Amino acid sequence: MSVNINVVFSSGIGHLNAKLYRTGVALVSGSVSVSGTIHFVDAQSGDVISIDGVCNGSAKLTIDVPTNPGTPKTYLTTNFFDGFIIS
Repeated sequence: MSVNINVVFSSGIGHLNAKLYRTGVALVSGSVSVSGTIHFVDAQSGDVISIDGVCNGSAKLTIDVPTNPGTPKTYLTTNFFDGFIIS
């Protein structure tokens, strides 16, 4: 399946790194430094999306497939780290 990870930085700028893992192995990664979308192809149920970033203001993260925990999720001004399991 295809997965889109969208981030909107309230100040318009920030940084987001995302990695897609399967059975503990990183398959692909992507990053954005302005509000935008990271696109992964060939994701599967049970894969893990790991994110880290920084924002000045806030960052609203949305993943377009069901995950645990669910999204959208908002991060406040600071460094942030999180993980999501694809349902």
